[in-house]
Amino acid sequence: MLFKSRRDKRQTFISREGLRSDSDNGAYVAFVEQTLTDHSLFHHFKKSPVYQQILEHTTEEQGRQYLALICEQAPHFLDLLDRFAVNDLVGGANVIQFNDRCRISPSTLRYAKVASDLHSLFGTSLEGGHVAEIGVGYGGQRLVLDQLYRFRSYDMYDLPPVLGLASKYLESHLLQSSYRTKTLNTHNGEKEYDLVISNYAFSELPAIVQRMYIEKVLQKAARGYLTMNSGRVDSVFSKGKMTLEEIQTLISNTRILEEKPCSAPGNYVLVWGSAGLD
Repeated sequence: MLFKSRRDKRQTFISREGLRSDSDNGAYVAFVEQTLTDHSLFHHFKKSPVYQQILEHTTEEQGRQYLALICEQAPHFLDLLDRFAVNDLVGGANVIQFNDRCRISPSTLRYAKVASDLHSLFGTSLEGGHVAEIGVGYGGQRLVLDQLYRFRSYDMYDLPPVLGLASKYLESHLLQSSYRTKTLNTHNGEKEYDLVISNYAFSELPAIVQRMYIEKVLQKAARGYLTMNSGRVDSVFSKGKMTLEEIQTLISNTRILEEKPCSAPGNYVLVWGSAGLD
């Protein structure tokens, strides 16, 4: 599908300057808004160069590395790859034949690898849990996790247009359990979560927004899994972000895992909590 240049030139910002995520670059939100009303665009949005600047840019080589890690830490997931591949049925995913039993997109393999990390860290105890995801993209991580767990609740935090796309995407499928869309401002900070997940999104927020997420969401979570590209001296994103040390003073008992495979210098995974629902 051809993407007209006008789609690449529109700019829409949600937050005022100083509160914007690095993903809130004008072109991304403008494109997402178009997917909500353009039926044809929605069915091919994963192929858009504008969208791939933010998501759906996982390479074939990275996909192979994710597949190898899945085989190593959760080999039984290999029998679930066909179920995970439901994530490739909508949006025009870049599907690749990795071997004689695996035809799937590299992006879906990344979501599956995160799922295998969660399984390794927290076991099957997430069944029936309350989960929050900060920065949800189009809902791909939610859809993959739905193949494994029936959550009691799953709250998705992002910008309103992005939440609109995620809802449209998830409503194109059939889920085992429900989800709710929220912005940080619509959350009163009173709910306690069994797990909070963020694939880079939290780390790309300005420090003032990160602190509010910590206060209202992260500190209320018994477990956390945050893939980070800011916080360290050598991280790709550093300007205007909280340092790793500052985050660790506000969230108790965190530990640092190296990102595997490492997608950029200075990346890491910040984890806390253990198996078993509290």
